[in-house]
Amino acid sequence: MKVSKIIGRYLLGSQSREEQDDLNQWMEESEVNREGVHNMKALWDQEVKQTVGAPEAFKSKLTYRLNQKVKLGRKQQLALTVWKVAAVFFMALAVGSFYVLFNQTAPTGGMAQIITTKGQRTKAILPDGTEVMVNANSKLAYNPYEWSANRLVSLTGEAFFEVVHQSDHPFVVDANGYQVKVLGTKFNVRSYSNESSIATTLTEGKVEIYIPKISARAVLEPGDQFIYNKRSGKTVQERIDPLISSGWKDGILKFENASFDEFVQRIENYYQIDIIYKTNEFKDVHFTGTFDNIMISQVFEIVNITIPITFSVHDNQVEVQRRK
Repeated sequence: MKVSKIIGRYLLGSQSREEQDDLNQWMEESEVNREGVHNMKALWDQEVKQTVGAPEAFKSKLTYRLNQKVKLGRKQQLALTVWKVAAVFFMALAVGSFYVLFNQTAPTGGMAQIITTKGQRTKAILPDGTEVMVNANSKLAYNPYEWSANRLVSLTGEAFFEVVHQSDHPFVVDANGYQVKVLGTKFNVRSYSNESSIATTLTEGKVEIYIPKISARAVLEPGDQFIYNKRSGKTVQERIDPLISSGWKDGILKFENASFDEFVQRIENYYQIDIIYKTNEFKDVHFTGTFDNIMISQVFEIVNITIPITFSVHDNQVEVQRRK
């Protein structure tokens, strides 16, 4: 079993005798391991248990995720550093990575944050058991102290939500004044600060969009996408293949008549690279295609089939030129 899973059981007090022996052995391997576990336990007892860990839905979800028995890896490392201003709680679950940043400057009202960088995707479980896949270069924040009364999260970037149904307790995503209200459903929200629009795509259930700034409302059915242009204030609701908006969570990037600028933004974000190209060379270029868990060099080999280009890959940078 991965050490992170055994530590998860240890925090919940549900580890077996064999798992405790494996954990003790791993802790004896280094001072870093030993201090990491002790610090994590202290953080869980003093802070996390009072916020994210307390609700039974979260604890039962975590217990289920950890309910597998395999051997502990010998060379895994764990380090936990507690700062004066913030503490980081990290636990790698079977479904992916989960971490929460707790602001210690406001112990009775701090915000929990899930933060990703370019090229990173993280799956998190919220206090009610709602699962969120957070895309690259994004931030999701909520107040764990008010969660029982207010299931509200703020989003900058992109995330896919699988919301636990609570008929008397709506779940609200706020993307800088653009609000998505649901009871229980699956949907994707894309709201990057450097992009001109915000988009919501519904996979399952029903959601309501509300934009107070322009007094706009919309109700989406599965397969609907709602786009709000932040500059013009215009909105569009249309049918779309949900894979185009949410395939990223499964390693699939699908494009349908996308401008080259849009194509570049999504590829850069997903692959953690910088793409250098001359905008005027590609201003009239649109791309349609699907990439399913492939390397960055293969991406441009496929693009070259429909759009004549030359490209070179150097570390985290790709130079692209259009062939005449």
